[in-house]
Amino acid sequence: PAFLLRRAAAYQAYFEHMPVPRRMFPRGADMRLYTHFDIGDLLRVYLLDDRQYRTPQACPKLNHHGSQVLSNCAGLGNPEQTLLGPAQEAWLGQSFRSSRARWNLIGQQTLFAPMDEDPGAGRGSWTDGWDGYPLARERLLAQLKSSQLK
Repeated sequence: PAFLLRRAAAYQAYFEHMPVPRRMFPRGADMRLYTHFDIGDLLRVYLLDDRQYRTPQACPKLNHHGSQVLSNCAGLGNPEQTLLGPAQEAWLGQSFRSSRARWNLIGQQTLFAPMDEDPGAGRGSWTDGWDGYPLARERLLAQLKSSQLK
């Protein structure tokens, strides 16, 4: 409950102090922070939210809250894991397919490229970013490829 109150206060501060278009303001429980906008037929900018809709991080440790570096976690291979959430993933794929822009640019909060966080023989995956959701990253890349965006 304390976390939910803190998050509600953070949302309020965000919408009071950020230059967010009115169409993105919450309507009841519905709050969508991701969007795209077009600059003519030259550019489409996608602004993603990879914080609010994600599934819980894989292989959480008891009494450990937040991200961690894992080298052996079966949960990283779970196809249900999603960093963007199912609705945002579907919206993004549809937005890719409908784009007529010459250029397409994705803005988001976390490192997208794979990165080995564990020096040594194993591969360490940071669970807070796309490395913690590798199949979701593969789905996004497949959507990009199939839509043939530039």
